[in-house]
Amino acid sequence: MLTLALASDIAAATAINPTEYIISLSIKVQTWLQSIKSPQISKLSTARVEAHINSNTAYIFLNDRGVPIGSTFIEPLPERCFLDWNLTDLDIRSSLFMTRFLLDPEYIGKKIGDNMICQIKDKCVKEGKVMVLDTLETNTAVRRFYERNGFVFRGIFTDMEGNLEVVVACYVWKP
Repeated sequence: MLTLALASDIAAATAINPTEYIISLSIKVQTWLQSIKSPQISKLSTARVEAHINSNTAYIFLNDRGVPIGSTFIEPLPERCFLDWNLTDLDIRSSLFMTRFLLDPEYIGKKIGDNMICQIKDKCVKEGKVMVLDTLETNTAVRRFYERNGFVFRGIFTDMEGNLEVVVACYVWKP
């Protein structure tokens, strides 16, 4: 069984440093993606991770032994995404935006990612929210993963990742 916990709560209740954990996980995922020649995401900065932790939008997934195995950021849907991605059929106040969905590569292929998505869907149901996410348009494996988990493709858009312009596929999940 997995637990989805706020990174700030983990910092207060355990010896885990959430900033260090999320940064190291991101590096581990980047290295794994490079090894399989998969499309890349940009590196996470300490400042960005700490901003998410301080605003209670950083989450860490713990396995049944309390060991962290993944993380994600879940925040209110930014207005620029709402407008640029033509999501005006959604209520922006009831829409969340998930980024940096990371699973430790040693757990890939064991259906743990599916369980992580279930935890996020449970959060959405409890809060009466819709989940929006994007992924690189060329990352077909991740796109299939989201589609298999009930996310509906909404379109291909150009977005900014730091200073880079990237082409992303947008997905929405509604309870």
